[in-house]
This record gives sequence, C-alpha cells and structure tokens, in this order.
Amino acid sequence: ELYGDIPAGSEVPCADDFDLAIDAQCSDGHAIVLAVTVESDDRLIWEENLVLVVDAPVLNLVSLSIDDVGGGNGDGRLDPGETVSLETTIGNTGNEAATNLEATLGTAHPWVNITQSQAAAAVLEAGGEVTLSPPFELQVSQFCPDPEALLAELSVTADWEQTAALWFTIQIGGFHDDVESGPESWLTYVVTDGYVNQWHRSDQRNYTPGGSWSWKFGDTASGDYANLADGALESEPVALRDSSFLRFRHWMEAEESGSYPGYCYDGGMVEMSVDGDDYWTQIFPVDGYTHRIRAGGEPGPWPPETEVYSGSIDWAPAVFELSGYSGEARFRFRFGSDGGVTREGWYVDEIEFFGFGDLSGVDEETPLVLHPAVGQNQPNPFGPETAIHYHLARPGTVQLKIYDAAGRLVRTLVSGRLEAGAHWATWDGRSDRGHEVESGVYLYRFEAEGTSAIRKMILTR
Repeated sequence: ELYGDIPAGSEVPCADDFDLAIDAQCSDGHAIVLAVTVESDDRLIWEENLVLVVDAPVLNLVSLSIDDVGGGNGDGRLDPGETVSLETTIGNTGNEAATNLEATLGTAHPWVNITQSQAAAAVLEAGGEVTLSPPFELQVSQFCPDPEALLAELSVTADWEQTAALWFTIQIGGFHDDVESGPESWLTYVVTDGYVNQWHRSDQRNYTPGGSWSWKFGDTASGDYANLADGALESEPVALRDSSFLRFRHWMEAEESGSYPGYCYDGGMVEMSVDGDDYWTQIFPVDGYTHRIRAGGEPGPWPPETEVYSGSIDWAPAVFELSGYSGEARFRFRFGSDGGVTREGWYVDEIEFFGFGDLSGVDEETPLVLHPAVGQNQPNPFGPETAIHYHLARPGTVQLKIYDAAGRLVRTLVSGRLEAGAHWATWDGRSDRGHEVESGVYLYRFEAEGTSAIRKMILTR
C-alpha cells in the first residue's frame, strides 16, 4: 500500500486497506503474525511484527432432553419400540457469534431411524446457548437389543462456512432407578445366617436433584447401623452385552482403622450372579475399592484383606465395567460390619445399568462433517473416566493431548498414524507417569490432517 509523504509529527492513512482472507476453519484464539515492512526515500526501512488474534465460534453439545410421553412410556429415556422427540441445546465457548445455524442429526445404528433430522437456530452468541428447533425425532425398533447405546453425530453449519461435528451417545433401554417410586423389584435379605440386614428406602439422604429417597443400609432413623451385619440389596435381572456398565452414586460413613491407613472393619461391596445361579462373585469398580478389611476382636462376615468401600464418601460416582460375560446378571449391594464401633451407614442412589454390542461391522453410510473432527468428551464433567470421539476422513497422523489450565502437558492419549473412520480415546484422569491429577479444568488438543481443535473438560473427584 502507498502512503505518500508523511510530515513530521503527523499521521497519514493509506488510500486503500490491506486485504486478508482468513480460512473459515481457523480456530478461535489463533494468533496470526504479520511482518510489516515500511520503505521510504533514501533507502530507509522500518520492520515490525503485527499480531492479529482470530475470533471464531466454538460449538459444543450442552444437553439432550428426551420426550417419550406420546410415543413411549414417559420416563424420559430411550427404549426399544419407542418414538421420541430429542431436544438439543448447543453452546458457544468461542469469541464470535455463530449465525444461521443449520443442524443435521445422523447415525449408522441399524435399529434406529431418524424421522426428523433437521433443526436450526438464527444466532448463537459468544458465550451463549441455544436450543435447536424443531426437535429431532427418532424411532427405535422393537427388535433393538436391550440394553444398547446409540452413537449419533450432530453436524452443524453456520455462516462463514463454519462447520462442526458434535458426537454423543444415548443409552437405549437398560436399567435405571432413582429410588423415588418405591422398592419395585428390589430384594433385601440377610446373606449370612446369624447376621443382620438393614437395607431400606430412606429419606435421610438423597442424590437425585429434586428427589427425596435413596437406598440405605443402617438405622431407619438417624442412628447408626447394627453390629454383626451382613445384608444384601439385590437388583432385577439385566441382559449382559459385549460391553456393560453398572453405575451409581453413594454416600458412606463406616468404621475404618485409625492405626492402619487403608484398612477398615466395616464396609460395602458389589457382587454379581449370572444366569440365575446362586453363586455370587465380587466385582470391582474401575478405580478400585477404598479399603481392605482388617480382622477385629469380633470379626464381621468377610475375611481379612477383602476389598470394600469404607470410611467417609460424599456422594461419589462408582462405575463397574463388565466385559467377557453373557446371559443375564443380577447385582447386589452388600454391607457388612464387625462387633465393634458403628457409623451412619451406606446410601445408594441413581443406580443404572447399560451396555452395547459390537457394531464394528455396521456400514457407516451417514456423511460426516470433518471440521473439526473431534467431539466434546462424554461425560463432561466426569470422574473418574471420560471418552473422546474423533473421526478421520482418510488415514493420517493423529495427536491427541491433555493439558492443564496453565497449558502444561498432562497426558498424550494418541500419537501416531491411524486408519480412516471413527475412533475413541479414553482418559482416566492420570498423567503420563500414571499419577492421578487433581480436580479442575483441563484442555484436550486434537491435531490431524491439517486440522486442529481444542476442547475444555472438567474433572471432578
């Protein structure tokens, strides 16, 4: 650009402007460094760097809401044989508004048909949220396995050729109990003759938002549980899939050892029985039990070194992953105590069982939006583990790394060449050295095929 003469002490605009074209997929916060060179008579030259920071929308999935009142049983969950409305809310964590959003819902699941796949929104302000309209509509075949998981993609386009692929999963069928509607098909009983069972529905403590009830092992009022207890809370049968998960929230106050850290005298565990067999075997949470049993003067039902939950737990999540099983399973929560000190007990709430089969052979015919090619982690917030879904249009090198809020590298999840298609990566909240990291905000950065994207996630312990 030509400026002409500039008198001493004055400013002169150029006759025209410099012209820049920013790629539509340039990420929010990207710094563009421009080298500015100014030349004048007598070969005088000035050089300076000019930094421009790009503002762009960053779209993420905020929430999903299922309405199955008209086409299902009205429990707000997806079940085989139902036709439901799916209301989707997306957010914008970037620094620029997204305008004229158009969204398409797609899935390759063989048992799910999307009858209303298009939705839109006029504007999504920076830092805001918007619910897409109209709601999507889904039909689940009555022959769909139960339980199952629906993997779906929400492809969103907006002005400036902005595109995003937001991946999510919805549980189909399975088992869920918020303990608000009564004991239903649960059974409670004494496990070992001569001991005590104190399982009952209680309104002393509750985890469900807006709810009042949970299952409790302990006194029916505010007192402590009994000495020499061994009681079970048994579920109805559920079908096992290739990958199955039991998840619940629990609160506990039980006697632990004051002299031997990590040991206790009272506690709880989860056991499983398959295909109606009376043989029960202990199963283990993905992050392990908290304590081991230590023999006391008047022992409880378990031998020393048995792993259990004990001590103080404040409505923490518990997740059990089951692979390699088939048939039907029953689960039971089992609490035991010795003849010494007692505490308030064990509360269990929001119990759910879900799973899915191997869909690796399903032909994915749904077209995919490729920028960015990484979805928001699910669940988020999470603890102790979360999954990140990403997609490659062609074989290529992938880098997926976790950073803390200060930008320090915490964990490299993926580094190498992968085949085209859909991929999952899981993070267990540990660093590259295997150490558990603290609760807080973390970032994951995805790089592949010339595309990069950064997402935020929250770890809670």
